[in-house]
Amino acid sequence: MKHTRRFIIGIIATCCWLACTTQTEVQPEPQGKRFFPLAVGNFFVFDIEQTLYTSGPVGVTTQFQRKWYVADLFENQENENVYILYEYTRTTPQENWTYIKTRNAILSDYHLLLSDEAISFQKLLFPLRQGTRWNVNKFNTLPEKIITLTKLPLQKTVNTVVYTQVAEIEYTNEEDRIIGNDIEKEWYALDVGLIERYLENITYCSNTPACLGQQIIQSGSIVSEKLNSYGNEL
Repeated sequence: MKHTRRFIIGIIATCCWLACTTQTEVQPEPQGKRFFPLAVGNFFVFDIEQTLYTSGPVGVTTQFQRKWYVADLFENQENENVYILYEYTRTTPQENWTYIKTRNAILSDYHLLLSDEAISFQKLLFPLRQGTRWNVNKFNTLPEKIITLTKLPLQKTVNTVVYTQVAEIEYTNEEDRIIGNDIEKEWYALDVGLIERYLENITYCSNTPACLGQQIIQSGSIVSEKLNSYGNEL
């Protein structure tokens, strides 16, 4: 009888352990969603500065603003919330917004998918952990591109606002004093969303001994996007 009782207790304990283990493996990570909070009526305004270099170190710089507005949402076949984002631009804060295009965003407990021209990019993968790497093109037909969460938590100042819980996402970070630079990074703040994006793709002059290694820009572009304001218009 004692052996039978111990056997039954052992089976019960094993079942409980398996149940707890299974639950842990599929447990979602709701904290990650707070790095890109979405709700109908939310808006995000970014200051954009873009410098283009076509034939030498003197570039042409343009400045404008971009706005994302969360207009609607619906539930897809996977029971995920799909948010509809309208994108607008304007040259100065005094001008009216001009509609540019519509984006879709899927924010689940497991990832953030953001579309651009009907192409979905896996921008964030939850849970957010420093050192995590993933394929940003997993849900489209573009070649595999591995990006990395390089820093979390990070304190960062953007347009005089200090954000203390920031995740840094690195797409590329290649610097060559002879050839040029290929840098792309994004920063997301807790309970705010995207706060900054930086892209630098430049080629240095290397066709004459006088300019070789002098880091004189021959061609390329540098783009800086910084959050100006955000909130809810409803």
